[in-house]
Amino acid sequence: MSAQAGEITIRQACIDDVPGILRIYNEVIASSTAIYIDNPVTLDNREAWLREQQKRGYPVLVADQGSGDIAGFCSFGDWRGAWPAIALPSSTRCTSGPIAAAPASGESWSRQSSRTRLRSTSTS
Repeated sequence: MSAQAGEITIRQACIDDVPGILRIYNEVIASSTAIYIDNPVTLDNREAWLREQQKRGYPVLVADQGSGDIAGFCSFGDWRGAWPAIALPSSTRCTSGPIAAAPASGESWSRQSSRTRLRSTSTS
């Protein structure tokens, strides 16, 4: 199912989506405190992350604006150990992760996401 003009399709991520995921992930690293690392990651890093998420059965969804233009992505997984600076006691786990989206030029993250109309490809 393809998105009509102005619509975004939510679907499972595939390896071809990694450059778009990487662009957004590195922008979040550079411009926010949502991800507690200092340096941009590589394409190989995000490809390995996607494969590991898929292997472990964790979903990775992308917001596709059409023709593979990725506007955002989301996933979840184990929190502990992701970033040593914020390691939690072994009795504490979090099973959600940040949702990231690429704002349009000059727009804030919240304005961008509130204006976007999403259409899911899910049949459930």
